[in-house]
Amino acid sequence: MPILCETRPQFSVRKLPPVFNKRLFKAQAGIVLTDKILDILQRPSTARRSANELHAIKPVVSALKDIHKGLQFIKEALGHVVTYQKVEADAEICKKQEESCLSCYYILSGSVEVKYAINNGLTGAHTTENTNDCEINYTHVAGEYLGLVSGDGREFDYPPPDNIRTMEVTEFLRVDRERFHSAIKRVQNRYVQEIQMFIEEVAALKALPKEEKYKLVSLMARQVR
Repeated sequence: MPILCETRPQFSVRKLPPVFNKRLFKAQAGIVLTDKILDILQRPSTARRSANELHAIKPVVSALKDIHKGLQFIKEALGHVVTYQKVEADAEICKKQEESCLSCYYILSGSVEVKYAINNGLTGAHTTENTNDCEINYTHVAGEYLGLVSGDGREFDYPPPDNIRTMEVTEFLRVDRERFHSAIKRVQNRYVQEIQMFIEEVAALKALPKEEKYKLVSLMARQVR
């Protein structure tokens, strides 16, 4: 009598990638924050950052596209001044003692309710109690800015809301306005000096009249790899 043997189908075993451990990473508004990055961003805004620390927070800086617009000198300035701030629910965000107006905030997670005073076309820091025509209440959520800063200068900044209150626990990237614009000037001055040195090192350019060299500086850009 034939003997029946049980046969089992052959399964191929797939090699799966390592499991993503979400306890080690925190993604907010499309930005991944590691413990190392948070440690750097939570230090006092006046703390000096090393080249390694600036490299570590490079993905965070790169994500702030509406500020740097792809320009390297703005990215470099941001790397020195951007910080992290977490605020509890139902708390008002006020300007720091040394600030003339609120810093620029990028919402990582959570939401805020803000008030914009409409005053004959003026908003934010330019308002006075007697010029208020009306107020607009608005809710901002993750991925939005409160008072955008501009690398073109303070006069091109978007003014911050007149009042900000968190609706839930909210996390921000904070860019101090004064320190940002000061950093922009420092970086720009260094870039100009480097271009001037380059011109003086190239024989064909060094022989040019002073006026022509001056024009060249504004036309040349420092390439970063």
